[in-house]
Amino acid sequence: MPKKAYMTIDDSPSVDFLDKVKYLHKKKIHAIIFCLGNNLVKHKPQVIKAIKLDFIIGNHCYDHKKLSEFSLAKAKKQILSTDKIIDDLYK
Repeated sequence: MPKKAYMTIDDSPSVDFLDKVKYLHKKKIHAIIFCLGNNLVKHKPQVIKAIKLDFIIGNHCYDHKKLSEFSLAKAKKQILSTDKIIDDLYK
């Protein structure tokens, strides 16, 4: 079985997100894209396109605040709210 390496991209999606996705797809570069929940809400169509092109969308919390500075309950809320957005995009 051939080995695969995956690039990771943080703090997505950004305004040039789809350009990056198209470039990576064209070059057959696999990537796991760690997204912020608040940016996912702003760029839903572009993220759905990336999913359809077999990119993996990962959870980078909701708004990039330092989770280590939050209570466990607040950190969990950041993660779970972004998980829900990602799950909805995959549907």
